[in-house]
Amino acid sequence: MQAYTPQSCLIKNAKNISFFFYLDKHKLINYKIFSPDNTLISNEEAYPQPVIDFSATIDNKDQLHLICITKEGSLLYLVNILGKWEHKQLAKLDFKSNTYRHLTLLHRRDYTHVFCNKTNLLSPMITSIEHMYWNEKTFNKGTIITYMPGKFLAPFQVDMDSINNVHLIYKVMHRNNHQLSYCKFNVFNKKWSTGEIVTNLQEDNNHPFLLIDRKDNMHVAWCTIIDNNFTLKYRRKSSIINQKARWSPIVQLSNKNANYFSPLLLQEGNTIKLLSRQNDNINEINSADYGLSWTPLNTVKGFSLENAELIRYSSNATNERSYYISSFIYGIVEDGINILGSRLYYQPPKNPMEGYNETIVQPTATPRLESPNIPLNTEDQQEESMKPVEQEINDLIEEAPDEEVQADPDEASIEIDEDIKSEEALQVPLKNEDKAQEEHILIDANLKSMIQEVQGYVNKMMTEIEKLEANQRAMEDDQPVVNSQLTTELVSEELHTQLRELNSNLIKLEDEQLKLECQLGEFHKKIYNIEDRLIAYKKQFMELEEKTYQSLHSSSSIVNRVISFFK
Repeated sequence: MQAYTPQSCLIKNAKNISFFFYLDKHKLINYKIFSPDNTLISNEEAYPQPVIDFSATIDNKDQLHLICITKEGSLLYLVNILGKWEHKQLAKLDFKSNTYRHLTLLHRRDYTHVFCNKTNLLSPMITSIEHMYWNEKTFNKGTIITYMPGKFLAPFQVDMDSINNVHLIYKVMHRNNHQLSYCKFNVFNKKWSTGEIVTNLQEDNNHPFLLIDRKDNMHVAWCTIIDNNFTLKYRRKSSIINQKARWSPIVQLSNKNANYFSPLLLQEGNTIKLLSRQNDNINEINSADYGLSWTPLNTVKGFSLENAELIRYSSNATNERSYYISSFIYGIVEDGINILGSRLYYQPPKNPMEGYNETIVQPTATPRLESPNIPLNTEDQQEESMKPVEQEINDLIEEAPDEEVQADPDEASIEIDEDIKSEEALQVPLKNEDKAQEEHILIDANLKSMIQEVQGYVNKMMTEIEKLEANQRAMEDDQPVVNSQLTTELVSEELHTQLRELNSNLIKLEDEQLKLECQLGEFHKKIYNIEDRLIAYKKQFMELEEKTYQSLHSSSSIVNRVISFFK
């Protein structure tokens, strides 16, 4: 992820109505409302006073939640009830002594979580991650970890699994390099685990991103600097609700010279997508087996980043719950919503000859999966957790980017000029020469593409014809034809079939394993409840036992007195 926290949030409710929250030039929280067909309905204001940072999400009842820090230092919590925003002050922050960054709001089932960084102005090289959470019964806050982030403070990454455990990845300065550290919040005992370094100590690592998929596999992607270029690295942890889950080896997903950085992970169906930046384009690498192997696209398509921004995303849409998982997206929001690298929103083609809003770029070298020669960390190399410091809410103080506009067409793309579109919408007649020139450009480009495709088919047909002629000559000469290439293809196809069957069986086994682990999680809950009841019963038993002992002792004393009297 980039070295800043996005100050915009896109939320979709169960009725497919979208809300885009952003800061305007006056630092006021505004939000645009879009209809299910991606049409702008209205532009509203969430809070009338300027703020420094905010974060928004949606709960399972389709209510919008928002948390923000005002310029006066108030940490406010807002809830949209029947179209009106109600707010409450959670805390008063000390701006004279601390800075607050990377405000993050999560809501899952009954619990609401708020995270942020807090840095003391007198010791800017040390920061802490603060955690505040509550439900209808309890309210808790504390410090997760205090650490040295290095010269530049990078945003932490946080996500939740199916049983509401919270998982956290953050960048820490360890010895002479930046490393990624991981810790987990256990929902049952309400405690954070000790920080665990998950990257190679000999490498300098940046841009972490965390995703937990529908099967509770945790995916972590980041960048390592090699020869002054960014290289994509990846690691996964299967079935993280299982206490015995282990980390996979680290793999390299890009060539050293590709310079891919700022990775972003999302799930689309059974495919895990890894989007990364390269100059002003986004490139895509896919995994069809939940991160066990990765494959670049055969046709390299670059999604233009011009005027696009990183947006926090959450959705209650019923058609997305079982298909998409994405906490961040790259997108452009103006009078419509255009998402890069995903089909979360329908985008009509700009002219009949264009299918999608993509720009074809020159192919780059194919990324090769390889494990580094550097040995992995041992348990002795893991980072020790530092003692907690002050317990308050931390937040990001960062200037929001100005409201961005729709990207202009790339020179290599064949698109209709936006000015011509607007004139057509206003029914202003164009000059015949301009129309003819535009049509001529489109026709030439399309003809060129069609000619290239036809030429490719012709070349393939020529190759097949030559094979048929060779076979025919061999049959005429009554000589057996041994086609090693055909045999190789048949063997390869048979192996692919076996691999597909094995992959299908593995997926079925993983599904069964997930169900059993979910049942195990429920059993754990029941066991914890039984333990609590046992403790309560033991306490009652001890109290009754004490009362019984006192009663017997008192009765014995009275009997002895009576006996002594009659003696």
